[in-house]
Amino acid sequence: VLTNEPLWPWPMEDRIYRETGISVTHEAQGGLWKTLEGVYAGLPVSSPAVDATAPSTPAGITATAVSSTQVNLSWSASTDDVGVAGYKVFRNGVQIATTQATSYADAALTPSTVYAYKVSAYDAAGNTSAQSGQVTVTTQAAPDTQAPSTPVLSASVVSSTQVNLSWSVSTDNVGVAGYKVFRNGVQIATTQATSYADAGLTASTVYAYKVAAYDAAGNTSAQSTQVSATTTGVNGYVIVKAKGNYIAGVWSKMEIWINGSRVQTVTVDSATYKDYQVSVNTKVQNMDVVFINDYYSSTKGDRNLYVSSVTVNGVVILSNAAGVWYDRGSGKYAFDGKDVIAGQETMSWNGALRFKIM
Repeated sequence: VLTNEPLWPWPMEDRIYRETGISVTHEAQGGLWKTLEGVYAGLPVSSPAVDATAPSTPAGITATAVSSTQVNLSWSASTDDVGVAGYKVFRNGVQIATTQATSYADAALTPSTVYAYKVSAYDAAGNTSAQSGQVTVTTQAAPDTQAPSTPVLSASVVSSTQVNLSWSVSTDNVGVAGYKVFRNGVQIATTQATSYADAGLTASTVYAYKVAAYDAAGNTSAQSTQVSATTTGVNGYVIVKAKGNYIAGVWSKMEIWINGSRVQTVTVDSATYKDYQVSVNTKVQNMDVVFINDYYSSTKGDRNLYVSSVTVNGVVILSNAAGVWYDRGSGKYAFDGKDVIAGQETMSWNGALRFKIM
């Protein structure tokens, strides 16, 4: 095949030999010149092959929001008759990157925002595939860094072993998940309620409490202002099971003495046995039930006090139990030990029914 190279700079006979293998003398060159020019003019010109085929369209594109500011893309590899050179990445219709990999991390995005992605493949010749199917994804919400508001706390003593706490509802930009309860500076509980019963405490003891609110992101409010509460005595209360008479327009009355001190005067306003509870805030060692308004009239009747039992430190003691005595007398004479008989249920005279607590 003859090419369209110019016939020079070589001698004509050399060119003819080189192109055709025919040896021609210099003298014959002139005659062939015209003939070869015609041959050259009719021959096609050869050129290198051109790549005009685009790669296949990427498939299987996926998008995953890994944070509030980043989306990770991936897709399957395209094919090409010569070779894929890389991929073009489009976000919301605008090309944002090229990559030779089959994945791309799109960062510096806006939280809680929808983004649409497509990908196309290209080769070294500049052929570009059709864009892939579109995939959309929403970035995650921005991290919550705001703590709830601080609760307002109050405390009430229930018994010698329990304090009840309550507080105001806290607010949060996302939502309050719960509350942390602190006793004497140490966290003792978490709760979703706005109250907490702290049990198993020690009698006659001061406790200091605080509360803090927290949210699902782990943000915790400042602790509330501290409140203190003192538990009552060992038992917290005593109970006298008693009944009385309503004579001359007055019910029977009794005084409750604990460890030698009067703590309460009680009107026994029932003709049948009834529990009369009295709160105490100390360990009970001695208890006296003192009848203070004995009365008798042949026309109006006899006012007495009837005591069936007392309950101290959770223990029931009958009025006629061993170790109980009835010291008859009014005022200080109820405790002088001079007119003493065994304990009994009916108190017909002013005096003290005296209990020694073990």
